[in-house]
Amino acid sequence: MAVFNNINDWASSMKSNMAGIKSGSNGDSPIFITDDILKEEARILRQCIQDRIDNYYSSYSPEAYIRQNRLRNSLKCDVSITGTGDNRHMYVYFDSVLDMGSSVISDKWNIYSRSRLMNSGWKVRDDVWFRHIRRFGSFKGAHFIENGIKDYKSKSKYAKYIEVTIGYSEIQLL
Repeated sequence: MAVFNNINDWASSMKSNMAGIKSGSNGDSPIFITDDILKEEARILRQCIQDRIDNYYSSYSPEAYIRQNRLRNSLKCDVSITGTGDNRHMYVYFDSVLDMGSSVISDKWNIYSRSRLMNSGWKVRDDVWFRHIRRFGSFKGAHFIENGIKDYKSKSKYAKYIEVTIGYSEIQLL
């Protein structure tokens, strides 16, 4: 329990705590999002995206390569909070060592992001032998990030108070 020497100390403490209060987008009553709630929300978001990645892996068995599960094991959650008050951030991200891959076909495509390709998809434009091989020459994308965020928003009672943004290297909770 905090001890205050005077009313000004108490008022200052209350002011800094109030910075974490957010109102819902539909006019709900304000709610205080504590650091512990924010950390738990990041874990929930990570699990929703991970479930979508796992569903993608379960949806088929590769024919032209052996899985190493690097993408499956690359999703992480940083539970350290940066920023203060209403401008706090947490990150769900893909570990760059596990996420980066290299082409099995050519040195021309030396390094790529597995999460970006598998999430968004690709299509080979050159007239090469593998162009028409399913999931090798093209893929529509699994959209596990966007679908995981939708799942999170439907599961979490705090999602309407938390903004989720997607960057190239992380998914951020604000």
